[in-house]
Formats: sequence, C-alpha cells, structure tokens
Amino acid sequence: AQRAREAGQLELAKKKLAALPATVQRHPIVLTERARIELAAGNWNEVVRLASLERRTQRDSLLMGHELVEACEKLNRTRDASVTAVEVWAVAPVEENWAMEVLRRLAHLDLHAGRDGLRRAFAREPRRGDLARGLAALECTAGDLPAALRVLRSVEALDRGPRHRWAFAETLLQLATARDSSGAAETYAD
Repeated sequence: AQRAREAGQLELAKKKLAALPATVQRHPIVLTERARIELAAGNWNEVVRLASLERRTQRDSLLMGHELVEACEKLNRTRDASVTAVEVWAVAPVEENWAMEVLRRLAHLDLHAGRDGLRRAFAREPRRGDLARGLAALECTAGDLPAALRVLRSVEALDRGPRHRWAFAETLLQLATARDSSGAAETYAD
C-alpha cells in the first residue's frame, strides 16, 4: 500500500489496505498509512476525522499525530495543529525538534495555543528540560523573556547548574537578530 501511494496509485493503495484482515485494520501502521493516503489525495477533513476518532478510541496521543497536524494546518486549524504537536511531544520527547518546528511555524498565527499547551505539559512534568526549553522559546517569541528565564530556572533547580539557560542563550544567538542577541546577553547575565 505504501509503494502504491508513493507511486501515486491511491485507489490501489486503498484497496490493498481494505484487503487486510479485520483484525489488523486498526493497527497503528495500517491507520497511519490510511491517513497518509488521504493526505496524498488532499482529503484533509477525512484525515482529521480518522485521526481524531482513533486517537480518542485507542487513547494514543502518538497515533497519526504528524498526519493530523499536517491536515489541520491545511485546513487552517492552527490551534488544533499546535495542541496535537504538544500532545505528541509530551508523550515522546524524541519529537522535540519536529514539535518545535511546528510551533514556531504556527506561532505567528496562534502563539497562545502552543504556549498554553506547553505550559500545561510542563506543569505535569516539571523535570522535562525539553519542554522547558520549548516553553521558554515560545515565551521569548511572545516578548516575555522574564517568563522564559523563570521556566528555565525552575527546571535547573532540579538539575545541576544553569545548563538550560546557557543552551537557550546559545539558541538565541544562532537566530542572529538584535532582539535575540540582547535576549541572549540577558540570559547569560541571569
């Protein structure tokens, strides 16, 4: 089915998946491929319907997360896309880079959804440095450097030393804007 989808033969891909035994129709690999076929066909609403239903039914925040975010973005549902990216990241720290890319991309449309979602995720897991860095980045994007530093200090209280603040300052310097450079200087001085 994947090869058929990649070759642009979407109907064939759907038939191959439909031919699978009923016992595997709700397996994550099969569902993800179904979502990818619908994405390739431009059926964004079907991806949202399928992913939302199965994620809720199976109580699995990772299931079709990437596909759901893509469909929500295509439908201009930025809040849903941001919330889903945070949900995926909260259960899979390895998704930090992907989720931050999504949240940065959507920040100019709806900064509050991503920031509020990260605040909730970080409140549930205050030891997660990855969530702290992400929240600090969004706080800084919102123009609230003191809030960003508070978040980083709170996670550093549980660790040794200011490594999160230093890494955050380095990230700000890499962005190479005057605002970010002054933010990095304030972070180093903190």
